[in-house]
Amino acid sequence: MVYIARSANGKPDVLVEQRDVVVLTQTCDILKESQASILVAQVVDYNVLCRISSPEVSGERYRNKLIENTVIAMFLLPEHEIGLSFPWSIVSFRDLYVSPKDDARMFAQSLGPRLRLRSPYKEHLSQSFARFMMRVGLPSTTHGFASYKPEK
Repeated sequence: MVYIARSANGKPDVLVEQRDVVVLTQTCDILKESQASILVAQVVDYNVLCRISSPEVSGERYRNKLIENTVIAMFLLPEHEIGLSFPWSIVSFRDLYVSPKDDARMFAQSLGPRLRLRSPYKEHLSQSFARFMMRVGLPSTTHGFASYKPEK
């Protein structure tokens, strides 16, 4: 990931960080020549997330919400021990990055073997991301319906 900001003297400061990510761009779109960039989401080790977040994140109630996939901005990835080791982790839909497709391809090839989501897990991830993106902020005028009594 590259982050560019302007310093006090107006010159760019560049910060380059390597992060664990999962690709969100659909495979069929990546194959298109016209697709110049890919969208990725940051993946965070659950233990790290517990250390940097509020205490509720490490609690049983929050873990159950992750299992039920009801934490709207996060997606739970299971641990994996066969071949490449991977801890319980969280995909954060709030931490998205766009990368030039060719750069991402070259970087991925330099890494060698890496884990990939299989069906139906990648579709489940896509559906969770879609729910996060398609939220609609409805007006609060419908709450009065809870106490409405229909006419007889």
